[in-house]
Amino acid sequence: MRRRKKVSRQAATSLLDLVAADAAEHAALPKPNPQVAPRWSAAEIAVVRRFARGVLSKKYRNAVLAVEPCRAALGPVTRTTWPGLRTRKSVHRRLILVAIELGRVKSRVRWKPEEKAVLDRFARAVATGRIRTARGAGKACAEALRRLHRRYPEKFAGAPDRKEAGIQGELWPRVAKLCHRWYNSQWSAPERTIVDRHARALVAHRYPHARAAARACCEAINRMHARLARRSGRCGPVPAVRTPSGVAEQVWLRARELAPLQLPHRHWSAEEWRVADRWARKHDLHMRGRLRMNLETMAGLMQAELGRRGFYRNVQACVTAIVTRRREGSRRLKR
Repeated sequence: MRRRKKVSRQAATSLLDLVAADAAEHAALPKPNPQVAPRWSAAEIAVVRRFARGVLSKKYRNAVLAVEPCRAALGPVTRTTWPGLRTRKSVHRRLILVAIELGRVKSRVRWKPEEKAVLDRFARAVATGRIRTARGAGKACAEALRRLHRRYPEKFAGAPDRKEAGIQGELWPRVAKLCHRWYNSQWSAPERTIVDRHARALVAHRYPHARAAARACCEAINRMHARLARRSGRCGPVPAVRTPSGVAEQVWLRARELAPLQLPHRHWSAEEWRVADRWARKHDLHMRGRLRMNLETMAGLMQAELGRRGFYRNVQACVTAIVTRRREGSRRLKR
């Protein structure tokens, strides 16, 4: 028998690896110690500071790689036989905090009110047309934020310069809100009322197909938003709020909730095809001179029968179904 090679345990390279190693260590203990870890002592902080300097000097590529050697060095200082007193996750957090105290630039910093004010100013410039696009506003906004950071160095100490991608992510929702453009947003009650009205009209067959209902619904919703914009004192043309594709999806979903079998241009169900087969056999008798009822009469009667079963098909659809099923039946008989 071949002996299995011992697989060396790989060093943790991410925070998830540290969490997994902590969980495995605690699971291996016979009884988890309910002891609460004490506050970090001055001696422990001194050890952490030594390794934090190693992270800043690039001796360690990141703080995760410094966790294991730092934890090993903390053992004699902590003076405990319980290995989980200082978990890898807690050591990593302490390394980050000490490194920031020593001058490390923060990777994620919350937006301060002063920065948000700059974002709002550029979003209003895009919404009012002073800047053509939000993408174009991103560069100017980034430069304004850099000037803000230089003007107040103490307030923004440790905060990195904002990147254009992050600025765009903050600008787009503000511009969308000011322009009444709600991409991927919750539909308001007035919008849903308009969608419901057009979906009911579609179910009642006042539109030839769902596209026509969605087109009319989209125009009605955008007219409503234009009226709201004019009432709020906005001048100039108002861009469309809802797109035809987004409205079509809402109309279709609402119509399916109301009466899924009444939608035009949908796939035929097995029950509908059985009805069509029965009328196709009657049409075959008519074509052989054994039945006086013509195709148009059969299609009208078939439409009425489908209506009694809860399905909607117009007369032309029934004509097509009868002729198609008769031809298919003739081909099967010839085979």
